[in-house]
Amino acid sequence: MCSPIHGKADEMTAAELRTVITASGFSASRWAREVVYREPRTVRRWLSGESPIPQSVARAFERQELPGTQKMNANPASIAAPAPAAIA
Repeated sequence: MCSPIHGKADEMTAAELRTVITASGFSASRWAREVVYREPRTVRRWLSGESPIPQSVARAFERQELPGTQKMNANPASIAAPAPAAIA
């Protein structure tokens, strides 16, 4: 089972992971500590491409077990990019 923005099961790109983190409403550091129970540096390595994203994280994404995935799958365009800042 693949999501609309996720091409292949058990593979996840850094861009997809960043989208999941953004949709969760957490910072990358908080997401690391509170969602995947990892050190923030580990998640930064995943996001930079320095280390591969574990299959367990990709599978949790596929099963929509990560915070933000339900919101993301409902309307991926709404969280793909930050909203522009209002001009005062």
